[in-house]
Amino acid sequence: MPSSVSGEEDDDNFDTPKNVAQTTPQNPGKRHTIKRKKVDDNDGDEYYQNLSERELLLTLVREVKDIKSDLAEIKSKVHDWEKKINTIQQQSNKNTEKIASQEKVIAVQSKKIDDLEKVTENLYCKLNENNVIVKGTRANNQQQAYREVNRIFNQLGGHEPGINSIRAIGSGKLIVKFNNNHDPTFLFENAGRLGRQGFGLEKDLPPKLRGIRNNLLRQRRELLENKVATTVKVTTTSLLIDGTDWYDYDRNTGLMEKRRPRPIRNI
Repeated sequence: MPSSVSGEEDDDNFDTPKNVAQTTPQNPGKRHTIKRKKVDDNDGDEYYQNLSERELLLTLVREVKDIKSDLAEIKSKVHDWEKKINTIQQQSNKNTEKIASQEKVIAVQSKKIDDLEKVTENLYCKLNENNVIVKGTRANNQQQAYREVNRIFNQLGGHEPGINSIRAIGSGKLIVKFNNNHDPTFLFENAGRLGRQGFGLEKDLPPKLRGIRNNLLRQRRELLENKVATTVKVTTTSLLIDGTDWYDYDRNTGLMEKRRPRPIRNI
């Protein structure tokens, strides 16, 4: 049966029509690419209507092939972007893990520093527990300083103090080192009377503890002025309010926290 009737041979050889074969290049080794014709949207229908069925089929096959090629290129780019994103995400996760690890190291080292600072401060306080900083003095030399401290004790009606050494630390300030802890205690018990005479007293503390104590003294003054408390006793890092409630200074937050009472054991 002729091919023009059955259509079988045409189906097997539809990609080589007579009217297209004439455009095949003479050099078979060089690949020939048929360029797609750019068709405007306005005359697209007219362009396709002017094609024969065979030409239309070939045109559509080429266009599908080109679209598939473009799609494959897009997929390849997307795959490359995904790989880059995954690499960045993995690196970010590694950096996050490193940061978390370093934060743990920082926390451990910070605690060690705090512990060492407390040990150092405790040692400093122990070595200087008999020291008192006297403010408001007028002594210009060592002898005048000894006489002035002795005169303070005499005015308070106390005994002659046992002074180990005296050192000036600024204008009107002396560090007095006593031989016992009774003399410093006696001075602080009479701090109010000394204040009215123009003298001030401070414990000889390391810089950080001195700053904490000054903060506590400021809070004590505010509590009394605002009539929040009747009595406020100040220690190195704590406040005792109205003789019942203890508040401790938290170094990490800089806030005062109420001390919890010790649990009572059932007998």
